Amino acid sequence: MPGLIRIRAFVSVNLPDEIADRLEGFLSSRVKPLSEMRLVTRDQFHITLKFLGEISLEQVVLVRKSLSEMKFDPFEIDLTHAGVFPNFRNPKVLWLAGERGVSELTNLSRIMNEKFSQIAAIPKDDRRFKAHLTLARIPYPELWNERVFARLAEVSKLGLTWRCSRVSFMRSVLTREKAIYTEIRY
Repeated sequence: MPGLIRIRAFVSVNLPDEIADRLEGFLSSRVKPLSEMRLVTRDQFHITLKFLGEISLEQVVLVRKSLSEMKFDPFEIDLTHAGVFPNFRNPKVLWLAGERGVSELTNLSRIMNEKFSQIAAIPKDDRRFKAHLTLARIPYPELWNERVFARLAEVSKLGLTWRCSRVSFMRSVLTREKAIYTEIRY
């Protein structure tokens, strides 16, 4: 029956290999030794523009077509500082963000939010968009370590800047160990 098969998906900006290598090296040598927090792995580095949730194959086709028609001028993105969601009293997500590319990423997210709700009946996300790369989820308060956050101040020296000229359509499969991401070509 049509519509029964569903996949978990999102649209993102993925890091170029050189930037991902630099960030992975920094995290494994300078950050991981300081905490029991489980950091995301290199293959999970991305900036989510629009989480689509569980979508049907029909919706996949519509999103692919929309993305293939989407045009935007390339722009610079950087990752220069760390933060946490929702706040430092109760940190649940550790992230990196930057200054360059914030308005462009926000605009792309807004366009996708509108377009995908119209063409593919994907619900709009009414939360304020915050361009970021998730580094770790913090399920228990005792895993939080201020030394990790202090060490992340060094990220500004890594030169994590790149030119974004495309977005990626990603499938996410959840396993016990981690989410596995695979790009869906469009």
